[in-house]
Parts: sequence; structure tokens; C-alpha cells
Amino acid sequence: LLSEARKMAKLDEIPGIVRVRDCFKENQTAYIVMDYAEGVTLREYLKQKGRKDYTSCVRLLLPIMESLETVHEKGLVHRDISPDNLMVRKKDKELKVSLLDFGAAIDMGMEHSGKSQSIVKKGYSAPEQYMENGNVGGWSDVYSMAAVIYRCVTGTEIPEAVERVMKGALVAMGGVSNKAARQVLTDALALKTEERTGTMAEFRKALMETLPVGGNNKKKAAVT
Repeated sequence: LLSEARKMAKLDEIPGIVRVRDCFKENQTAYIVMDYAEGVTLREYLKQKGRKDYTSCVRLLLPIMESLETVHEKGLVHRDISPDNLMVRKKDKELKVSLLDFGAAIDMGMEHSGKSQSIVKKGYSAPEQYMENGNVGGWSDVYSMAAVIYRCVTGTEIPEAVERVMKGALVAMGGVSNKAARQVLTDALALKTEERTGTMAEFRKALMETLPVGGNNKKKAAVT
């Protein structure tokens, strides 16, 4: 817990990241004092409301992606982005999302001796997270965020990464009608890191280019 607190202390003041206020040991137990994250998890929200259309989903998650750009610039990789760790709340009649749980985060600026703890979540973790000393980086969070968008838009989770590797399976994008959006998500969900969108900044920019601009319906992306 104290390790998690130290990681999160580096992220103080980043919008959308739940802040650590204090950490201490007492009675042979470590405690973290965090801001209260009001709302429901994205998983629970989708369970209650059903899937979201592509445009509103991307617009909801863009601020978190921007915050993750800063997280990556500080040398941290979250490694556990999923609907369980995204908190949805309503603020000023608009939906906002916060990112929770940096317990699995790794500091790329530190040496990691021995076998690093495997942190995987079915349907959301990138293939390299299943490997001992896998090539984990910001691109791993890109994969997870793309998987979250896929879940929001289609109502289903993508197959587990190891299953995709074994079968050489592509992710079916039939639930996304916009061709440009399908390609952006396909690139972000590439199994090989060298073929995947490399940074959260690149991914966010590519997603923004698929969104409607004013009254231009040619760039409209929606769920069929």
C-alpha cells in the first residue's frame, strides 16, 4: 500500500486521477488516505444504462486519456485500466470519469529485479503483460483503453489476449459503423507492440479525428 501511495503521490494534481492525501503505518498495517471517488464504476454504469454510442463514449474518455499522457510522461504505466477502475459521476449535468487503483502501476524509471508481478485482466490486458519481463509501456495502457472503448460501444469484451495470440484472431469491429474509427481501434488493439499505436497521445489524437465536427455528418461515428 505504501508503494502504491508513493506512486500516486507523483500524480498529484493531474485531472481525473484520484489523489492520495496521506499514507502511514499503524498497528503493523499500511493505510492510504485518498480523495473520495463519488459515483459508480464504468462496469456498473454500463450494466445499468447499456452500451454507449461511439461518439459519446470517446468524448467521455478523452479527458482520462489526456491525463494518462501526463502519467506516462512521469514514467508510470497503470497496467490495470478496465471498467472496474474507471469511476463515473455526474458533475454539472455532465458525466465525468476518474481513474482509480494504481496498485499495479510500475515506474519505468526504476530497475525491476527478478520476475515482476504479473498483472492481467481478461479482455483488457495487453499480451506483453502475460510475459515475464514483457515489453510493457504506455502502449500497454493504449491497448487497455481501446478495449474499454470496445466494451462501451459493442456491449461485449474482446477475447483474452493470450487467446488472440494463439488463434491469431483479429477483433471483430462490426459494432462500429465508422470505417476510420474501426481502423483506429484495430491499430490500438494490435497484438504486437511494434504494430500497435505507440503512445496515448497518438491514440487520443487519432480518436479525435474520427469524431463529428460541427454539422459535418460525413465524420459521424455510431453503433449499428
